[in-house]
Amino acid sequence: MKRSEEEPKIEAAPSPKARTEYTEEELAVMEQKLLALPPIEAAKRKRNKQGAVIRLAKAIATLQERDYTIEDIADSLRGVGLDLSTPTLKSYLQRAKEKDEKVARKKRKSPGPSSGPAPAQPQVAATADASVPAPKATNGEQPRGAPKTTNDEFLSTDRKRL
Repeated sequence: MKRSEEEPKIEAAPSPKARTEYTEEELAVMEQKLLALPPIEAAKRKRNKQGAVIRLAKAIATLQERDYTIEDIADSLRGVGLDLSTPTLKSYLQRAKEKDEKVARKKRKSPGPSSGPAPAQPQVAATADASVPAPKATNGEQPRGAPKTTNDEFLSTDRKRL
């Protein structure tokens, strides 16, 4: 990434031979110089093509809602200076969607900072109620809703349901 001449740079110490070892004192000085660099303004941050598609994902979704095809959108992006093939655009959008879904799942799993302990769940009686018939299994499978006894049974019954 190129920087303009006004931005501060870390001066490299002249060395006739590449160094492979550094003292803690030298590393501390390097760390201070690195942390003293100013942050890059958000408007000046550079993005690669995938980053550009991620940044434009909401606008692209809006165009899709207006019945534009991916091909139309890829052509339009090429027209405004973002040179992407249609399959590449599709791939980048899929990756952005997967990333958003992963973040959403993570948020749902982690409890909020203000949430206290989970409410107590009612205990289920250990004996079966004779008035309620037990669910029947079909094709040698566990009955729906019945507890799984092994990991293999769990995996095999879930594969069949899908």
